[in-house]
Amino acid sequence: MNGIPRLVLTEGDSKNCGGAEALDDYFGVRELWTSEVDFRSPVYKKTVASFEQPRDRHKVLHCGDTVDSWQVLWPNADSDFKRADDNALVLLGNFYGRKVLLLSDLSAAGQDKLLSGTNDLRADIVIAGLPNEGEPLSDALLDAVQPKLIVVADSEFPARRRANSKLRERLEQRNAPVVYTSDSGAVKIALDKAGYTWNTLGKIRAESATP
Repeated sequence: MNGIPRLVLTEGDSKNCGGAEALDDYFGVRELWTSEVDFRSPVYKKTVASFEQPRDRHKVLHCGDTVDSWQVLWPNADSDFKRADDNALVLLGNFYGRKVLLLSDLSAAGQDKLLSGTNDLRADIVIAGLPNEGEPLSDALLDAVQPKLIVVADSEFPARRRANSKLRERLEQRNAPVVYTSDSGAVKIALDKAGYTWNTLGKIRAESATP
């Protein structure tokens, strides 16, 4: 409680990494994870440097790595994409046989690359933000993931960072509950041997480990 064992910076723009130093000041971050992409953002470079001095708490993840319960799926070293959202770090976690796919703000181009380069993307829970252009969670990607819970990490303000009606209508067609953080404020997910629970504003739903 009141501490952060691990913080992941999924990409280099300020909306994804601008608060990292404040979190470290308030709570203390023991370890920072980033991808191998050398993002050019001054905010990103400053943030990473702050975790390397006076002691190195920065761990660079490479595509294909497995670290603790997480596998790194994207980006790979051969990526020639230039935009931050194209190279968003994608992690697949496995906890007691339940899988969690973290997509961050992965763009449409990044989603296509992920689909073409990964054999099995199935996950019980998928968590995605909003890319600067286009939509998250393409239909082809959702078909591959087959999630039982979808979390869209959007925000109420500014309006462009909020899931629009078109996206909501499309995701409603899926046979899975969808949580928008612009509506719920936050979502807490707990995983154990019995399955997982997710909690938004006091509303708790549990999923059993039994298929």
